Amino acid sequence: MLVALVVLFFLCVGIGFWVLSTHSPALEGVQHILIVPSKIDGFRGKIIFINFDPSKKKVTEVLFPPESKVDLIGGYGSYPLQSVYPLLTLDKRDTSFITATYSFALKQVVDQVWVTDDQEVFSAPDDLRQLGFNLMKYHIHSPLQIGDRLRLYRSFLQIDKNQVDTLSVIDDHFQFPDIDPACSVAVVNAFGKSGIGTQFSNVIEKSGLTVIRLTDDPNLAEHSQLLRADADHLCDAEVNHVKNLMPLKLTDQSNNEFMSKYRANVVLLLGKDLSAAFTQK
Repeated sequence: MLVALVVLFFLCVGIGFWVLSTHSPALEGVQHILIVPSKIDGFRGKIIFINFDPSKKKVTEVLFPPESKVDLIGGYGSYPLQSVYPLLTLDKRDTSFITATYSFALKQVVDQVWVTDDQEVFSAPDDLRQLGFNLMKYHIHSPLQIGDRLRLYRSFLQIDKNQVDTLSVIDDHFQFPDIDPACSVAVVNAFGKSGIGTQFSNVIEKSGLTVIRLTDDPNLAEHSQLLRADADHLCDAEVNHVKNLMPLKLTDQSNNEFMSKYRANVVLLLGKDLSAAFTQK
């Protein structure tokens, strides 16, 4: 019996070590995490938006009033922020669409959406240790697996309340510090619908990047593209930032011709495949 317990102990230690040492793309780089209520009945508190840089042990939180009106993709119009998740789950939208909708609505990249009906989560937003504990107890619904939850919990344990910068936002004009506004963007509307280019340009600029050119292309494109110059890695974070703002998945491609034509670090070409994102299910 004793031997079995010893073997079980070392097995658990080995599994724990493997979980913590395994590379996890879900927690790579700076994370933008939005915490929302699963339902609006009886909700008290504010919507929590976390910018977490694991390498610097730096956390910035933005607190949104739940009644803040935001514009949604998919033909839904404007809704209070606290109503967005219940609305989209009622319509059976998938995780990628929900994440993209929040990114577009807040005009900031949202990497993960955490959902909970536990009011305690919203009562002390700057207490990351308690937040991590609630995550470990599965009081928060998140795409993170147990290993990633444990890693994040350990990271949060190392951060005191005085290391958390908390901002209360009245409007949508705020910018997290990991974006370099010197990396310029050109937006080309090849969608065939007037106003789409302006809409995306506004979202990109309010998220912290500089749009130096907005134009229409009479040659309509079937597919949206994200273009950059060959071997230009100076704006990698900004390229990923624009990708995550889009309501569909894009891969960046090199195109020196477009770079020369529009003279920007990044060119976002809006194609007709965006129609699905702007059409209600």
